[in-house]
Amino acid sequence: MTKKMLNMLVLLLTALFLTGCGAKEIFVTNSVNTKTDMPVYAGLDAYSGENNGVSFLYPEECEIIYSDSDGAGIYSNGYGNLPYVLVKKTDKKGMTPQKYFDASNKQLLKAFKQVNSTPILETVIDDKTLYMTRYVCSDGNGGNVVVDRYVELYDDFYIQYSSLSAGEGDNDTATYYAIKTASTMKGAYNEGIATSLSPYSQSDTGISISLPDLFKVNELTIGYMVSGSDVIMLCIKCDTDGNGNPITSRNDFVERAMNDSTFMASYLGAESVTFGSGSSETINGRDYYVYPMTMETYNGTAYDTYSGKIYLGDSSQGCMVICYGISENNTDNAKIAELFESSVKTLKY
Repeated sequence: MTKKMLNMLVLLLTALFLTGCGAKEIFVTNSVNTKTDMPVYAGLDAYSGENNGVSFLYPEECEIIYSDSDGAGIYSNGYGNLPYVLVKKTDKKGMTPQKYFDASNKQLLKAFKQVNSTPILETVIDDKTLYMTRYVCSDGNGGNVVVDRYVELYDDFYIQYSSLSAGEGDNDTATYYAIKTASTMKGAYNEGIATSLSPYSQSDTGISISLPDLFKVNELTIGYMVSGSDVIMLCIKCDTDGNGNPITSRNDFVERAMNDSTFMASYLGAESVTFGSGSSETINGRDYYVYPMTMETYNGTAYDTYSGKIYLGDSSQGCMVICYGISENNTDNAKIAELFESSVKTLKY
């Protein structure tokens, strides 16, 4: 998590929220976000539980559990263990920061022996305004729990975020993404993927290509590898094989790949790769052989089948290879294939 994100949660909390002396309480009521088909980025999963009435993204390594009393719980170290975040939407008109935190104060004073808290603070994250209080709670036996309570107010409902951790900042990543991405639209994250591409180039290989922001990009000495939990893409210049033998052309590469299912598999880290009937295609003035490709992987307990394509172009130093595979279990298979195809079309070398 970046320093900027942390500052948005804690250090950039602004405008001390004060009431009293008979003055009218002034606070911001947010507008409902009506977007659907929103992107889900690498490293995050979508929660869209209709029982909770709110959708959001959370770190994929976390466990999420729903209960009627707490809402959706995001657990980093297993259910019931610190740190965790609770997200709950409540349908109720007329909620104010003062009312909400008066009730929160009473709840925590009943639960802990000693409670120290900040005043009510206002914070802005993207286009949302929230109000928060940080509580440092003691059980009387030397154990402390830090509770950050945020409330996001709307005309007919409010969303509360409760971050519980052993120390300040322990839960900032999950809290930040829950608040930033929360939407009350049904199906906000159904089928949504990020379709943006960013440019990459290498001087040694001469490769220039735009690759998906949705996945992790690793630079190799001979090109690039794009990877996600159930996708892979390679864009590489091959002039030798794994044994150091020269690869002279794309015809040489095709012959090896067709005769040995482990040849291409060694590049992809797969068990085997097979090809279908090919055709020719021109991309940015260069001619490619294009083949449908199927690869099989094994994670130690189960096999998985990936489908995709491989493009082979002649190079002055061997063969230009660009290929992708997507797990057949991926429900966004067709959309991700379109994304990879749009990336392929940007290749120059």
